[in-house]
Amino acid sequence: MISIIGAGPAGGYLAKILAKKGQEVSAFEEHKTIGKPVQCTGIMSGMLADIIPIRKEFMVNTINKVRIHSPDKKVLELNLDKKNYVVDRTKFDSHFHDDAKKLGVKYYPEHRLTDFSKGKKVKMTFSNGETVTTDTLVGSDGYKSTVARLLGEKYKTIVGIQGRYSGKFDSNTFEVYLGYGTFGWSVPENESVSRIGLGSYSHSEKLLKEMIKDMNLKFIEWQSGPIPVYKPSMKLQHDNVFLLGDAAAHVKATTFGGIVYGLMGAEELANVLVAGGDYQEACKKRFGKDLLVSLYIHKIMKKFNKNDYNKLLALFLEEKPKKIIETYERDVPSQFLLKLIKAEPRLLLFLRKLF
Repeated sequence: MISIIGAGPAGGYLAKILAKKGQEVSAFEEHKTIGKPVQCTGIMSGMLADIIPIRKEFMVNTINKVRIHSPDKKVLELNLDKKNYVVDRTKFDSHFHDDAKKLGVKYYPEHRLTDFSKGKKVKMTFSNGETVTTDTLVGSDGYKSTVARLLGEKYKTIVGIQGRYSGKFDSNTFEVYLGYGTFGWSVPENESVSRIGLGSYSHSEKLLKEMIKDMNLKFIEWQSGPIPVYKPSMKLQHDNVFLLGDAAAHVKATTFGGIVYGLMGAEELANVLVAGGDYQEACKKRFGKDLLVSLYIHKIMKKFNKNDYNKLLALFLEEKPKKIIETYERDVPSQFLLKLIKAEPRLLLFLRKLF
């Protein structure tokens, strides 16, 4: 039996794939309802459609433009080559598990893992006192992964603070605000509601208040949660225990997006569990380079001041670099970073921030 801890999209997609391949799968979720509480912005690049079918049941909005604001009020508007998707995270997470249940996956809500013992068989202990023995354990239990912690795997997290607000919004445009923490965002659900937040290592609430002070908004609800920072040295497989998705810190450090990588990781892990192979190497080969490039960019931009952001946006206002970032997906920076530098060599000046 393969046991999956955590019923987020990566765990749900893995359960579905494994069940299709004839595997016996059980999924354990600490919460009563799959997909709640919501702790994610829920916007994904066009790469989502390359991995799974897009269903109306979980779609909220599609985005065709990005508008980036610098601290000195300059604006870069990008017309995306491929539309982005804004999803209802509860429905998005649930649809994987609804499909998996039909294929025979057994679900156990309100089962929070507290401990497990390694061996040929893995014995899991849950907060309700139950114990379950399994052949293979997959930790897909998010940023505060119990599985990762018990394996001794550690990673940094950044605070993602986000609220849903009512106001007036361009429903076709994803807004980005530079100079607030790592960056701030506004992801519209429609013309009257948007998900607005930012990522920061400190003072997140103060920064968010500063960012939205002139936006004439009405607060609806919070959707906040820590975000793992990618750690290249993390060990993803400990014998018959594996880490997946946010629990594996497979999150892009530039935009904090992890769902697309989680789904790709689920595909790679399913192949390894059924046919054998090296899970760590499979992930590294498929998307490790992109996560690493994003991490280096993140390390550079952590040292930015407002003047640096102003200079950066001014460079992207030039026609050639602007066209490149309009054309390529943000989930694959390794495919376009060198093209950007060739088009705008002054970007190399920011490398000094690494040292």
